[in-house]
Amino acid sequence: MKLSLTDQELWKKVAKLASLALLCLTLGILYALLFYQQKAPLALLITGVVCGAILGISFLGHVRFRKIWGTVTVFLLPIGMLFSYKIANFYISVGTLVFIVNTIIIFADNLILQKDAPSCKSHYSKPLGLLLASHALSLFFAVEPLWGFIDLSMLALAGTMYIYLRRYFTTKEEIVKLIKTFAIVTLYIYFIAMMEYVRQGNYNITLISFQGNTALSGENYRVNGAFSNPNSYGFFAGASSLLYGGMFFYFRKKKNKLWTLFSLLLFILGGITLFFSYSRGAFVAYLSGLLFMIMTLPVGRQRVIIWVFALAVFAAVLVYLFVYAGEETRLASIAGTTSITQRFSEAQSPEQQANLIASVARPALWLIGLGLWTKQPIFGIGHGMTVFRIGPYLPLVLRPIHHILYHFHSIFFNTLYEKGIVGFAMLIWFLVRLVDMVFGGIRHRGKFTGFASIAMGAVWVHLFVHSLVDTVFAVGNHYVEAGIFFFFVFIQSFLADQVLARRKREKTETEQAAAA
Repeated sequence: MKLSLTDQELWKKVAKLASLALLCLTLGILYALLFYQQKAPLALLITGVVCGAILGISFLGHVRFRKIWGTVTVFLLPIGMLFSYKIANFYISVGTLVFIVNTIIIFADNLILQKDAPSCKSHYSKPLGLLLASHALSLFFAVEPLWGFIDLSMLALAGTMYIYLRRYFTTKEEIVKLIKTFAIVTLYIYFIAMMEYVRQGNYNITLISFQGNTALSGENYRVNGAFSNPNSYGFFAGASSLLYGGMFFYFRKKKNKLWTLFSLLLFILGGITLFFSYSRGAFVAYLSGLLFMIMTLPVGRQRVIIWVFALAVFAAVLVYLFVYAGEETRLASIAGTTSITQRFSEAQSPEQQANLIASVARPALWLIGLGLWTKQPIFGIGHGMTVFRIGPYLPLVLRPIHHILYHFHSIFFNTLYEKGIVGFAMLIWFLVRLVDMVFGGIRHRGKFTGFASIAMGAVWVHLFVHSLVDTVFAVGNHYVEAGIFFFFVFIQSFLADQVLARRKREKTETEQAAAA
């Protein structure tokens, strides 16, 4: 039934009231949680900021304001863990607020604009949707479904980065602007990481207090940047370095001297600060991404520049290992002459024991998970259920620390064991879609699509090689990294549009030539 103009206006008012009610409910829950934790001033500040953003953008604004907010979200995303507060095992932070505002704006637009609301459909909509659905399906077989639901909700909130940006940013100029915005705050995060390394302390959760060296006994200090652990920072530093390494050649071709130099600076600093995270998986993954970039850049001076940087990184590592690295550092021998059992007995805390199982016994952990997977191979044990199910399968010496083993230190094994064959198949399908579009985009040599596809290809190589031995954003506390992942997927989805448009043109030209 077609609504009259009066009915349409009435519906819009009802939709706005519904959106406002959702806003009030969300803020009420958020305020109650913070007030209960005796953080009333913080609660007032957060609710005020969110109210202002929602009222100014969702109810008073239009498309232009939505684009401004989208740019702000990209700027705020990397610092999402800097100003945060922990409740139970989850963080309320800048990242949380960004995702909540995104969700409410999307909800409001769907109600108010209905069929005229911008679409977020793309080449990756189905793979991402089905991957998330497989996560949700696994909860039906979980022993603690509420925990898994909360964890999955955090990841789903992070997915609003992809949906929101996909809706309101559709041109090359807008994508380049977002990449430049992300570059500015990336430099700030690099600065924090360097300050952490110089002061041998941690700034990652709040800036109001300085924590001393929290690294394990006998190890070098591992920088966290603005994230919850060094491996997460390794993902961010490597991915952002490779992104701007690829964009360096685009800005250079456009003869934009300022952004050419700035991109080169980010490329170099990202590689350096990643090294000081002492994340071995991230470092190997970063070198893999560099190799991909070298092999896919056009022949000429472009490859020479990357080769020089890669060789410089290799040389720095060799000098460090043979001159400065002691026997007990993470980059020195893993096992050495000390047995794993003795190293566990010498560990001073459960956290140190957990670090050891993650560092020296990942294959053993994967084999332990295999026993869990055989119990429920199709749909898995349930998203986020590792911490509840792994205890009885651990060796006796490790059972006391089962409560801090949240995942299997491999996103592939973690997906297989927690989401079963169904979830694993969805992950592989998504990867196949990525690979297809990356190599399709590289064909656009000399254009933005070509350079950006090379950069994003290096980012995906880095991410998924690292994911062989780490989960990066597999648990709810890593939802900020998940938001960055969805930002990268958004960029890739724009490039996929260009690839598919070119394929359509080529098909049409071929058909016309055949008909002639």
